Amino acid sequence: MVKEEEYLLTNQEILGGLKSALARGQDLKQAMMSFYQAGYKKEEIEDAARAYLYLQKGMSEAEILKESKEEIKKREESEKLAKNKIEEENKKKAEEKKKEEERMKKLEKGKNEKFIPKIIETKVPEISGEKENKEENKNPIQKVSSYGEKIKAFNPKSKILTAVLVIVLILLLGILALVFLFKEDLVNFINGLFG
Repeated sequence: MVKEEEYLLTNQEILGGLKSALARGQDLKQAMMSFYQAGYKKEEIEDAARAYLYLQKGMSEAEILKESKEEIKKREESEKLAKNKIEEENKKKAEEKKKEEERMKKLEKGKNEKFIPKIIETKVPEISGEKENKEENKNPIQKVSSYGEKIKAFNPKSKILTAVLVIVLILLLGILALVFLFKEDLVNFINGLFG
């Protein structure tokens, strides 16, 4: 169990974080989600958010945190009671099933003795591996990507486009080479135009 001091400190940390997040303009829900993603318990975050809302109404932190601790105890007790009820119901259902099965067996025995015995079909239980293989055969393989497949031949339009782009690239590289080779002449020419 968590000690009361640790519980109060954790809730105070979360409460302080919620206050600062809300002061920065975040929604209460966003701030709560960020604490949840940081690894805090959902119940602690909810208690701190409740405390923040009560503080807005004018209650003190100590009152709110004590209330939330009492609520947690009540919630745990109600969960235990619910689990006990479910277990009792499951036991009752199991007993009823057994009684029903016994009745059915008695009825079947009585019928089999009076009438001509019929051939009863029995199902052989499947081995886990066989069941998986059947399920695999039922589900077709879905294609996720065509990474490993060969690329089909280019269509003529893409070949023409590629050729034009290669020619433009060669022209631009030639112009760049000429600029470096005739740098001085180019500078003199431009100065002559504007000078």
